[in-house]
Amino acid sequence: MTTIRIGFEVPSGEKVEVPLQHIAVYGLTRQAGKTTALEGMVARLDTTALVIRTGKNDLTFDWAHRVRPFFRERYDWRYVERMLWSFLSEKPKVYRTWLMRSTQGARSLADVHRNLQNAATRKGLRGWDADMLYQLDHYFAEILPALRELDLATSLDLERDKVNVMDLENVTKSVQQLIVAAVLDRLMEHPQHVVVVLPEARNFIPSATATPATRSADDFVREGAKLGMFLWVDSQSLTGVDQQVIRNFGLSLHGRQTSDLEIDRIVKAIGAGVSKATIKKLGLGEFLLEDKDGVRKVYAQPAWVSEVYARCVAKGEMPDYARHAEEQREAWSRHHKPKEDPKVDEKERKKYEDEAVRLHNYIADIEGQMLDLKKQVKAEHDRAEANAKVAADYAVERIVTGPVLTGGTASREDVARARIGVGIDPLPATTGTESGAPLGEQRADLHVWVKEPKLTVHVQEVHLEASGDDLRGRIARMVADGYLDERRTIGNIGREILKRGGRDYTGGSQPTLKRELVELADMGFFTRASNTEFVTNPEAKARVRVVKERVSA
Repeated sequence: MTTIRIGFEVPSGEKVEVPLQHIAVYGLTRQAGKTTALEGMVARLDTTALVIRTGKNDLTFDWAHRVRPFFRERYDWRYVERMLWSFLSEKPKVYRTWLMRSTQGARSLADVHRNLQNAATRKGLRGWDADMLYQLDHYFAEILPALRELDLATSLDLERDKVNVMDLENVTKSVQQLIVAAVLDRLMEHPQHVVVVLPEARNFIPSATATPATRSADDFVREGAKLGMFLWVDSQSLTGVDQQVIRNFGLSLHGRQTSDLEIDRIVKAIGAGVSKATIKKLGLGEFLLEDKDGVRKVYAQPAWVSEVYARCVAKGEMPDYARHAEEQREAWSRHHKPKEDPKVDEKERKKYEDEAVRLHNYIADIEGQMLDLKKQVKAEHDRAEANAKVAADYAVERIVTGPVLTGGTASREDVARARIGVGIDPLPATTGTESGAPLGEQRADLHVWVKEPKLTVHVQEVHLEASGDDLRGRIARMVADGYLDERRTIGNIGREILKRGGRDYTGGSQPTLKRELVELADMGFFTRASNTEFVTNPEAKARVRVVKERVSA
């Protein structure tokens, strides 16, 4: 396929078809119709498409082929450096030496993380280096578990000439960026005719900073077109995405905007006599199409709207637009409702079958354990009931035959009356003695086992000593003085330390202070009210003791 139909020109109704190329769609969410425009163009493709869903309001394509998120782990220092860009919101050039060292000999990102942790334990480490390694450790501690929790594919298997959807809706933005970068890199290594659709491009190629996907997207846009690979993106604003990447896009669709600042930028970028009022008055589904041939106003045909109907809308001949559009959308949805794919991957099918068998066996095992427990409970109940009956018999006998202890006797009838009086069945017909015979020598041994669990908690006192001149000592002094009885931010605490320390104390960097506060919180001295706020634990305050020592001048 060499062309793609965008829709129809307004107001002439002429068909608008353009060469297949990189396309960017801009406009306000729910007011411009940029997602619907992309959906319509993708539905009309007769080549392979990969739609990457990243949010709830993104393209759905329920009828499309689903592919598992693809990720291939890389651990060279350049790639790891790109991973850090979005997390630190800055170019991590100052960390480059540590990254180069940590990637030497590594065979996975986990190895890189382990190397960084080992480096942080070295003796004689400078405070600035310790702070850097602390930040890097925190990043890897966040990103690696998130990657392990996902069911990631190690191969990118797309159905040819069909729409494929990769769903990243419930994945964190940092991990989404890594997956998008991995997908684009994989396609560059193994080219195929494909259109990659990336909604909300500002999350992956923002103008403010670089992300792991920035370099990959730039390479894909610059080199992909000649290989038959194209990138389609959407964004709410023109300036929200990296212009270094967007400058290689051959076609832009500008939808409705209300911000004067954004409108000025569009007018400046488009030129061609376009007025601000024109952009503000754009309706739902209407765009200013900008390409090498100039600028024209078009109606982007939705996937569920027929060609005849879309042309009438562009010409202004469809007054009851909303009702008719909804009817066509419902009809289109019925025709494209999800179907079970008969070509389910055999490996994936076997995986789910094995999981079903495992769960079935697990449930059967649980049911067997429950049956055994019921039997044990019944046996214990019967045993307890028998013991209670024996104990009652013995108690009655002691009551009735009390005189026996002093030489007296009790008749069988006396025992029976006593048993009935306390709610116990009368004596059976045969007891081993004649009616009226003394019962003073009849006894039953009763053994009752009662479990009396005891719990002992050993509290070990660990004495920590700190000087009034070091950081921990100054924090402890503020605890004793009551300064931290209220919630204080790290910044408040740092300024108070400097205020109390005078010229003899220059303070520490905020990460160093935070690390000290976190360690004391782990010992129970503080409660973390938030990520940056701490307050003294009332019970722990009594464990802080300030000892004044006399020092000779």
